[in-house]
Amino acid sequence: MIAVDQDMENVERIKDEVDEAVSFDATKAHLLHKRGVTDADVVIISIGEEHFQDAEFIALELQDSGVKQI
Repeated sequence: MIAVDQDMENVERIKDEVDEAVSFDATKAHLLHKRGVTDADVVIISIGEEHFQDAEFIALELQDSGVKQI
């Protein structure tokens, strides 16, 4: 399981609960690919209602990359 967040404090808080915790902007498609997120079978996007367009962009990128469940 990979956890991604732009806020390093959140990454530090979750790092012992997941296989990998990293900090980057998930709206940057090349970073989703570089960090292996697009290779996952299942991805959960949880970034809040105020960032709905970002979540939609991420979901479309993951879908185009072949992620089976989003």
